[in-house]
Amino acid sequence: MMNGYAVFAAPIGYKYKKTGSHGKLLTRDEPIASIIQEALEGYHTF
Repeated sequence: MMNGYAVFAAPIGYKYKKTGSHGKLLTRDEPIASIIQEALEGYHTF
């Protein structure tokens, strides 16, 4: 956590992806991430 890495389960719409130098990083899990983004933006403008 002190280095800025997530240590908990990935939130909905994200997944952990292994990288060579950093270990696991959170990345968007498409198409779920786009659906959730659209829903939250629609709620925000409602």
